[in-house]
Amino acid sequence: PADLVESAMAIFPAPAPMPVLTLPKLLTRLLTMSSEMPMAVGFRTALNPPCHAVYQVSGMLLEIRLQGGLDQLRSTLVGMIGPDAVPASPSDDSEFKDLPVYLLSKKKVLAQTTSNQFGEFLLEFEPRNDIRLCMPLAHAGGRIDIPLGRLLENRK
Repeated sequence: PADLVESAMAIFPAPAPMPVLTLPKLLTRLLTMSSEMPMAVGFRTALNPPCHAVYQVSGMLLEIRLQGGLDQLRSTLVGMIGPDAVPASPSDDSEFKDLPVYLLSKKKVLAQTTSNQFGEFLLEFEPRNDIRLCMPLAHAGGRIDIPLGRLLENRK
C-alpha cells in the first residue's frame, strides 16, 4: 500500500546522495610515487617505509603519504593540497581550508575529515583493495578521485 510506504519514508528517510559523487571527476596526473623509485645505494630503509605520492590536479598539487598496507590492521593517510606554483601575490589560501576529504569503498564512507588552514589532512582507516580518496573541489568544478589500492598493494 502506498500510504504505508509514505509513512515508512517519513520515519526512515532515504539517505541523501553523497555530494562528492555528484561532481565530475577532475583529471589527475601522478607525478611521483616513492615505491616506484629505487633506493640509493648504501641507504638503509625501514621494513615498511611510508609510500609518498604527488598528483597534479587542475592547477593544484596533492601530496599524500601512506603508512601501513593491506597486511596491517590500520593505515594512516596524511595529505596536503595547495597551488602547483608560488602565487605572484600573497593570498589567504582560503580555497584549501575546510575542504571535505573522504575515503570511500564503493559508495560507503570509511573515513572523513576536513583540511586545515594549510590544506593538510589526516585519516586513519582499515585498509582495503577498493579504497579511494575523494575530495570535492567546488572552486575547480569537480572532485579528486584517486584509487589507493595500488599504493596499499605496494605496502605489503
